[in-house]
Amino acid sequence: MRDRNGRFVKGNFKDRSGEKYGRLTFVSIDHVHVSPSGERTPYWYMKCDCGGTRIGRAADVLNGHTKSCGCLQKEATSKARKIHGEADTRLYYIWENMKKRCYYKNNEKYKNYGERGIKICDEWLESYLNFSEWAHANGYNDNMTIERIDVNGDYKPSNCTWIPAAKQALNKTSSKLVLINGEKYSPIDLEKLYGIPVKTIYARLSRGDKGEDVIRPLGVRRFYKKANTEVT
Repeated sequence: MRDRNGRFVKGNFKDRSGEKYGRLTFVSIDHVHVSPSGERTPYWYMKCDCGGTRIGRAADVLNGHTKSCGCLQKEATSKARKIHGEADTRLYYIWENMKKRCYYKNNEKYKNYGERGIKICDEWLESYLNFSEWAHANGYNDNMTIERIDVNGDYKPSNCTWIPAAKQALNKTSSKLVLINGEKYSPIDLEKLYGIPVKTIYARLSRGDKGEDVIRPLGVRRFYKKANTEVT
């Protein structure tokens, strides 16, 4: 195969030239990325129906994550401004960021959400208006932030609530994380999962407790048998 400049491309890659998905049509390979392990991934030069172009992996186009050169997102934002006038509001950004961490692999938070299988219910994913109506009917204001009740569950009405932004700040990665059975949990996560007040968890961490000792029942000093755990 050859790249868009006519140079021969070394590698046994499927020729997708002329194939169209969404608004994008594959033209030719732009370049080949070689990972540290030696894996070769072709990046395609594509043309969009709007006249724009894009360079990216075929996999992102085939799985539906990439559908245009970026014009679809611009059109959606413009449409949102016309329909509900909330595209520049804090709540709209919460909705947008929720989608990014669940579905955009390039987002820095994807590994803690989308990669773990956390999704957004169809009702919210398909319509900002549905999300906005739920939010305003369930206590949202500009000092609140969305929180999942089950930290391993999806974003959906039955698993979400609004809490003060200051409280969620304790749940950020800058807080101490407790390693239990190979999984890392924040103090807020542990409060929800085990019913132990977050103040008690922080007190135990400050005393040097680690792993399962942090979640021992109230009134119990320490576990006799400890797992291979640590605090990060």
